[in-house]
Amino acid sequence: MDHPVYWEWFRAHDRIIVGHDARGIVALIDGTPVAGCVMDNWSDASCQIHHVLKKPMIIRSGWLKIALSAAFGERRLSVYSFIPECNEKSMKFHQHAGFKETGRVVDGFAPGEDYVLVTMRREACKYLEK
Repeated sequence: MDHPVYWEWFRAHDRIIVGHDARGIVALIDGTPVAGCVMDNWSDASCQIHHVLKKPMIIRSGWLKIALSAAFGERRLSVYSFIPECNEKSMKFHQHAGFKETGRVVDGFAPGEDYVLVTMRREACKYLEK
């Protein structure tokens, strides 16, 4: 996502604050963004991933293979995301993709609303080339 318009599109659909180490991918249909993935908080072993899917059918076009291959790269062992527990669509998407709940930040999203930490380990990722 080198173009500022795509970053603005992503920010309009997700509340993240994009840091200095953020990198992203955007899927276009007829020049219009339909999906985006931003990765940040990079370390040698992991990174955080954020998804926006305006057209969920993009998943059938290999979206998860592209996004998770970029996130895992050559050496990262895990990928994680924090999801508001009230965001049922996002929870369902991440479960479908193979992420597992590994923790919670109590009241992290809002009073009475936790952030759910979901992670995926490299060896459990069915979208990576083996």
